Amino acid sequence: MRCKSSSTDNPESYQAGCELGEALAEIEPEAVVLFSSIRHDLDDLFEGLRDAFDDRPVEFIGGTGAGVYGSAGMLAFGASALGLSGGGAVSVTTAVQAGADVDAFAAGRACAQTLIDRAPGPIHFALAFTDLSVDGAAAVDGIQAALAAPIAGGLTGDDATFERGYVFAGGGYHRHAVALLGFSGELAFAVNSASGWTPAGATGVIEAAQGAVVERISGQTALDFVSAQLDSPTPIVDIGDIPLAAYVGDDEHFLLRSPARLEPRAGSIRYLGNIPIGTRVRVCWATPEQVLAGVDQALAGLDPLGFTPSGVVLMSCAGRQALLGGVMEEEVARVKARLGPELPLVGMPSYGEIGPFRGPDGRHTGSYFHNVSIVCVALGAPPCAPRF
Repeated sequence: MRCKSSSTDNPESYQAGCELGEALAEIEPEAVVLFSSIRHDLDDLFEGLRDAFDDRPVEFIGGTGAGVYGSAGMLAFGASALGLSGGGAVSVTTAVQAGADVDAFAAGRACAQTLIDRAPGPIHFALAFTDLSVDGAAAVDGIQAALAAPIAGGLTGDDATFERGYVFAGGGYHRHAVALLGFSGELAFAVNSASGWTPAGATGVIEAAQGAVVERISGQTALDFVSAQLDSPTPIVDIGDIPLAAYVGDDEHFLLRSPARLEPRAGSIRYLGNIPIGTRVRVCWATPEQVLAGVDQALAGLDPLGFTPSGVVLMSCAGRQALLGGVMEEEVARVKARLGPELPLVGMPSYGEIGPFRGPDGRHTGSYFHNVSIVCVALGAPPCAPRF
């Protein structure tokens, strides 16, 4: 697997596409992981890319985010791309399914099944994207209902207006859709998810919930349970900044769920993702330093890699920007310091993250939908076969 990355802050969308395509053309990529600010004219951006590739067939995957990541750091406005060339050893396949805003689970499952049907061999790993209008947790569950391989990616969005996001797939862009890029053949990969947040206080159990709306936790309303974990009386507006750790399987791994809306009269909290009844939860705390240390946690889970990475895809929640302020570039710096300063890298501040946890034995858990987290994907070629 050969990779090459490029990024540009050129405001002219066609020229930006040409710059990216010309920088990647030398490796003759079969696929491009592409991220862009939503303010770009996406028709012009894709036209520039296609012209730079002389209309050679290239599969695209990615979408719009709250800025973009590239090898040089973060751009608040721009576009970045990672070219992937399998050299005949790795095959890539894309699939996209509309209607995810209506039934995210069905769209995810249909997209995954289409990917499996199109692929020339077993899918070992897939990049997955949908947009902020979609129930990300349901979409991930739908994908995994058909596809057993690990998936990683995120929810696309805009510049913090929370109005729309576009998913890139195949040769164009889509709304209210699920998109997948699957890898078959001799691929080595490693994926890990982390946040830096620390669970605190008593463990509760979700007793009543409707989708993402949590009503009761361990005999109390959701608001009362969260308030009881605080050291001192805290205004409701502050409770809205406190995520829940939702444990999966054991006490080792948890997902974060960020509050979206509080209902003081009912005592319920709507979170940015479903939390099933019976889930064990705890409130979470984090300083900016701990949030940044989540990058180190994600990277530590990649050890031992067992292969030399050729490229990295990085998803980091746009909500982390509010906590980290102007030091978001430090996330990219830490990745490059750990994996290599010249390593091709691409990514975006996302509106929800998708990824598994990776154990010390190199095996991945199932994949999950996360909030306020970071997901790091390393891609390369064996010596050792990928484990999943």
